[in-house]
Amino acid sequence: MVSEGDLILARMKATNKVFLIDCDSENLIVSTGFLTLKPKDGFDGRYLYHYFRSKTFQRLKDKYCSGATQMAISNSSFKNLKVPHYKIAQQKKIVQILDTASNLRQKRKEQLASLDDYLKSVFIEMFASYLNIQSEFIYLEKLTKKITVGHVGPTSFAYIDRGIPFLRTQNIKRNFIDLNQLAYIGEEFHRKLKKSQIHTNDVLISRVGVNRGMAAVVPKELDSANCANVVIVGKSEGFNSIFLSAYLNFTYGRSAKFGYSVGSAQGVVNTSIIKKWPIIDVNIEIENKFASIVEQVENTKQKMRASLEEMDTHFNALMQRYFE
Repeated sequence: MVSEGDLILARMKATNKVFLIDCDSENLIVSTGFLTLKPKDGFDGRYLYHYFRSKTFQRLKDKYCSGATQMAISNSSFKNLKVPHYKIAQQKKIVQILDTASNLRQKRKEQLASLDDYLKSVFIEMFASYLNIQSEFIYLEKLTKKITVGHVGPTSFAYIDRGIPFLRTQNIKRNFIDLNQLAYIGEEFHRKLKKSQIHTNDVLISRVGVNRGMAAVVPKELDSANCANVVIVGKSEGFNSIFLSAYLNFTYGRSAKFGYSVGSAQGVVNTSIIKKWPIIDVNIEIENKFASIVEQVENTKQKMRASLEEMDTHFNALMQRYFE
């Protein structure tokens, strides 16, 4: 059992989970998967919280993890680790700086979430009446000539430092392509994967992983790129791609309707079901109007994401300065 002021942190290797117990969470019973700590005099609890969340500590913890099947740190190994020891007044000053930076990052994340909520409310306002009329639906396969799966199979052997952009499931986010962790392949491998080549205004849907069910439009800067483990819905005059991407995110996303393959532990998108997804049949001018709103909001979100990345970089630099 834990009390207010205690710290708990995950023992498992490569797992960064740290929690400072407050008055609302005291008297919880914590599993043996966590270390439980009571800070001694001379150590501020929030100072330790920030240190245990730092990359510096996580690297050190992982170094001392052991075990045959699931590597984790033992009590005896943990006791041998060292903590940067500032005077208590300096610890509190460090906490104030890190808390301020952390709060700013959290507010930016909340702003991004609010914009998502705004888009969804606009979508409902514009299309709720269509969603309630079954006769106004048309199968997705009737709107495009191409619904296929990108390359499935080994790819890491073909990665190079620079070349043809190669999108993977982790790059597909809700209504945008995340270029972080973007892989590249060479021309020869790219030509072999003709079926998985993508073009401007194709709609991509992530098939597996934590992003499974998210859809995004291929921007012009990724025209003629390639991809793996995503569903490609070819661009068509039958729909506005930005509208379709948002529609899929708001109506299907990670719901059971998405058509996960039967018997898969991880869950994989079933393309035969995707082809039978009912899409509301609305005038292209209405789709374009909604797409214009999405573009404006996504442009704002892009700036916010860039700002959040700068905040993350600054926060990590502070953590390194105090704890490295």
